[in-house]
Amino acid sequence: MLTTKPRGQYDVQEVARALIKNGQAAKGGHGDYASKLALSEARAALAREQTAALRMKNAVTRCEYAPLAVVQRQMEMVFAAFRGRILSIPGKFAAVCEMRSRAEVELVLREECCEALEELSQPYPGAGPGGYLKER
Repeated sequence: MLTTKPRGQYDVQEVARALIKNGQAAKGGHGDYASKLALSEARAALAREQTAALRMKNAVTRCEYAPLAVVQRQMEMVFAAFRGRILSIPGKFAAVCEMRSRAEVELVLREECCEALEELSQPYPGAGPGGYLKER
């Protein structure tokens, strides 16, 4: 530890020795309170991260999480089927709705749209528990 001296009165060799001693103490884990506090905070952060990683691993083991690629593939299949169903409505009902009143056409189309939405809300065919596709 250096004693405070007026500006320009410090001995360069004494300052160098103090800096080296302080650096060696810090490397050996014998630094000042701030470095010990930083180390303690780093250890606490590491412990929190390890706990979070373990929670995630356990959740995956319990099948609470699914791989993103599996979910994406399943959603693409569901939306592709739904898109096809919706796009088929005009052709399917064009002849049925010919020469009908606006109210009758609306009723027919509304029933078909409700049926398509009901189909969308059902679990995907071939799905496992919870309505999810089984991984192959």
